[in-house]
Amino acid sequence: MKKFNKKIIIFFLFLFNFNLILANSDHPEDYAFYGLIPGLGQFLLGNETTGALQLGLFLGFLGSGASMLNRPDYISIEERKIQFSIEDAILADYLEKNNYLYKEIPLISESQYDRIHRLIQYKKLIEINPLIEYGSYQRETYATTGELLLSQSAQHVLFYSVYSSYRDAGAIKPPTQNQETYFDLAFAPFQPKYLFNPYFLIPIGALLVFTGYETMHPPKNPDWTLLYPGMKRSGYMGFYVTTISFNAGVSEEAFFRGFLNHFLIKNYGLEWGIIGSSVLFGLAHLGNGIGNVLSATLAGVYLGYLHYKENWDVRQGIAIHFWWDVIILASGIRYFKEDKNVLKNQKEIHYMPIYFQFKF
Repeated sequence: MKKFNKKIIIFFLFLFNFNLILANSDHPEDYAFYGLIPGLGQFLLGNETTGALQLGLFLGFLGSGASMLNRPDYISIEERKIQFSIEDAILADYLEKNNYLYKEIPLISESQYDRIHRLIQYKKLIEINPLIEYGSYQRETYATTGELLLSQSAQHVLFYSVYSSYRDAGAIKPPTQNQETYFDLAFAPFQPKYLFNPYFLIPIGALLVFTGYETMHPPKNPDWTLLYPGMKRSGYMGFYVTTISFNAGVSEEAFFRGFLNHFLIKNYGLEWGIIGSSVLFGLAHLGNGIGNVLSATLAGVYLGYLHYKENWDVRQGIAIHFWWDVIILASGIRYFKEDKNVLKNQKEIHYMPIYFQFKF
């Protein structure tokens, strides 16, 4: 790639306040920083086709994910949790006693005639309020899970963009004599040499024992998730679990181990490098609760050391990470139930009677 073109790109980056970028800097970590704009690091390295592909995929996933927000079955994050509300229960009781609910032209909820028609249509004689049946629960639909899949796919491209720019700038020698490709990483979870060795079998075996025990001793009040009808029966949730696990396994290992772990160890030594990359990996899971942060940090220590021991080859870690997430997510699906009430919001659920019985 001509230096003239590179200087033009750097100039425009300065206009967008990318003040840390130095036009004459060619350190691998600088190209990793460029990779935060998917494809830019590769473009600056002269790999225009790869750079264009990364940018195109990133923008495509982002745009497709944004389109999910306009679907009629999309539920905003703050409205996905349904739990008992004394205020809504009192209001619903008042409205029902004063005959404001279940009229032919309802003010708030569906009419009694609509409800009867629906019960006949679905051949269901008794409808139970989900709060009575499940307690507090989450709601997921094709649109909500699709938006997550697509946004994580965009993150997947971004993380890989950082790692590939860092690697191709000369920071990491390929683990084999041939240049490492994306497909080398993508196929790692299915290659026997990464599956049939102690590094994989010990942690995954321990997880299988734990989930098996939990299956035989389920909690009395699990956290239920209601799904749009058909999401489990159609096999969609299997696709969802596989895709989420693949995105996390490949992209997080590429970024947190391939880039961060390597960079920190090279600059701050083995112990501090592993601790630093592991803590950052744990903090990235903060949205899932403090327990998940601690477990992710411990997993980061194991995967970080394994990455170092395997001469900076991330593929063993990808195999472990992928199957770990598959097992965790698949075991959680047993508490997912398809329910036609999934689109009803907090107030609509409270306005439902405890049960409705229709007799022919």
